[in-house]
Amino acid sequence: MELWGHSSVHINNRLFDLLPGRMRKMALFAVNTGLRERSLINLHWSWEIENDTLGESVFEIPGKFMKNGRPMTLPLNRLARQVIESMRGYHHDFVFGKVHQMTNNSWTKAWREAGLPNGAEYVKGVHNLRHTFGKRLRDAGVDERDIQDLLHHVPRNVTRLYSAPELRHLRACVEHIVPKPSLQTVGQWAQSGPMTSSAPPAQL
Repeated sequence: MELWGHSSVHINNRLFDLLPGRMRKMALFAVNTGLRERSLINLHWSWEIENDTLGESVFEIPGKFMKNGRPMTLPLNRLARQVIESMRGYHHDFVFGKVHQMTNNSWTKAWREAGLPNGAEYVKGVHNLRHTFGKRLRDAGVDERDIQDLLHHVPRNVTRLYSAPELRHLRACVEHIVPKPSLQTVGQWAQSGPMTSSAPPAQL
């Protein structure tokens, strides 16, 4: 997996292995949805709605929690959904409980101990996971417009409403980045308790 800051960083899975259990799950969710840190730590159960088009739930994120101020419909691939299912019952309001920020001492320590670059020319925060999400979509051959939609790169003066076929298509796009060889292992890990200390899957 690669994380992209000012300069590219080739990240090994040791970073995820070194993160505390709940943060590890947040990182897995972020790298499978492209969600920014502010939206991620504020993710509310009340934003989850059943979508008849997909036959499953999505998260409708209010515009005030998005960088461009526009609301977002967040489709989930299987890995992101497994993380969500594993967090049910952990906190009554917030999906990942009360978190002040994800780029914290635990993240910094894991980054350093994983042997990743610490130079000033590198961006070392959680935002790297969003760049990784975009790169994985490109590597999977997803169309650039679809990538921009999934990253929610929508101008402030535009309200993006998806038709049923478009939403199904975006859901299929995020499924392309699920690593099939390790899906079973990933699923078993994601379904474990939110505070588990078990290691993450070999591939993300």
